[in-house]
Amino acid sequence: MNSPVGNLLERKRLIERIDSLNQRALSLSTERPAESLDVAGKAEALALGADYPRGTATAAHIAALFHLRSGDLQSAVKKGRESLDIFTELEDRDGMSSTLNTLGIAYRNIGSFDRGLDCLMRSLKIESAKNNLRNLVKLYGNIGNIFDSMGQYSDGLHYYTKCLSISQQLSDENATADAHSNLGTCYHHLGEYEKSAKYHRKALKIRESLGDEHGISICLNNLGMIYEQQGKYQRALKYYHKSLDIKVRLNMKLETARICNTIGNLCTILGNHEEASEYLERGRRLAGEVKSQTAIRENLAYLSSLARAKGDWERAFVHHLAFHNLDKQIFNSTRIASMEAQLEIMTSELYSANRKLEEANAKLSTMSVTDGLTGISNRRRFEEFLGTEWSRCMRRSAPISIIMVDIDFFKLYNDNYGHITGDQCLKTVADALASTARRSTDLVARYGGEEFAIVLSDTDSRGAVQVARSASCAVRTLGIPHSASRISDRVTVSIGLATMVPAAQDPCSDLVSRADRALYFSKSHGRDRITMFES
Repeated sequence: MNSPVGNLLERKRLIERIDSLNQRALSLSTERPAESLDVAGKAEALALGADYPRGTATAAHIAALFHLRSGDLQSAVKKGRESLDIFTELEDRDGMSSTLNTLGIAYRNIGSFDRGLDCLMRSLKIESAKNNLRNLVKLYGNIGNIFDSMGQYSDGLHYYTKCLSISQQLSDENATADAHSNLGTCYHHLGEYEKSAKYHRKALKIRESLGDEHGISICLNNLGMIYEQQGKYQRALKYYHKSLDIKVRLNMKLETARICNTIGNLCTILGNHEEASEYLERGRRLAGEVKSQTAIRENLAYLSSLARAKGDWERAFVHHLAFHNLDKQIFNSTRIASMEAQLEIMTSELYSANRKLEEANAKLSTMSVTDGLTGISNRRRFEEFLGTEWSRCMRRSAPISIIMVDIDFFKLYNDNYGHITGDQCLKTVADALASTARRSTDLVARYGGEEFAIVLSDTDSRGAVQVARSASCAVRTLGIPHSASRISDRVTVSIGLATMVPAAQDPCSDLVSRADRALYFSKSHGRDRITMFES
């Protein structure tokens, strides 16, 4: 048989293993995401089996991060909410904040901006209280992204500016470059192109100093978009070509396809039809390789424009029709996917809310029949239980007994030791009494004050006397000091009991009355004794 110490050591080792698996899963999440999900799944299974909620919540959050990055937003929300519920129950504010941030991004990507903003603002409240600057940088950026997506650019600027300020304070160059880029994009949307270009150039300078080629290509692309918007096509092409060279070098096929489409369209506008055809054909081929419907749709629109510019109206119509059909297909599938995702979220939230309501109702129901001080059944539960068992015994012509228990000289105990010690005495005596009646058809309840009641179904007077003796002995064995008692230096109890075989004409209150009269006899004839009611 395992010793308690051995069991504790085994559990400690198991928890350490679960924590280690979660740490490994997190470290793999960027470079080897599929393996990360597998490791997190093992950690979650172990944590559930070990009843280790923090391990379960952490593993669920890692799974949510995987689904978020892979684009499975419904699963990201599902696992994120599972994680958040556990962290909230544990009052783990770090876990709550991190999971709220993940959920905020998932909701944003689905298009559920209000939910996303609510999650991020709740996370912001937690991080602001801790003054965790690095987490605040991420949150300000993510909140700015949501306002940007909602078209509320002034609010977006507010949070991006905060993000930039803290990034510079931390000397975090990557975060500073991100903040500059976000501000540049926001000013672009507002039509303030000079400000937009200024921030994108700042971001570009930092990316170049870091040797971040991917970041450099994004900055070059953003600058090209500004000049294209202003009609400065040659200047835009200069930045697009530089960006294209990097994307080709990094083998970024989708991004290469899209920038080829953009360059091809600008060549069409500038009248360079042959060059436009080359770039658009290249964009079409790459978009097909990566199976990007968005890039293919974009390519078809630009091919139609090129055909019109060349006067080939038949080809222009063919491309335009293909564009229209694909655009409609993408719109419908995106809309349906978004609606399905949001419906799944609402269903999940409704299920979660119903579950919490059921748990709260069950807790409330338990509280309504439980004595708040001792934790055993209260008088209301006693009366309900007695009524049910009385009817059951009546149908079976079986005996039912009640034992009434009263702590001797309890008022003097309270006066002598104080009410706090008196409350502790009541709890201890209640536990002792509960240990003497363990059948499902038995009930120990606090009847009122220092008085307790025990219901014993299918129990005759002989059996009831045995339980009464056990109860008296259990209390005496506690050895609770009672220097104010007039019969003992320890806490004792007086007991009265009664037994009946219920008949149709007899109310169950008759049994209570008989047991109470027997108790009165015990109290008035020396106390610390057991009296059986005899008619």
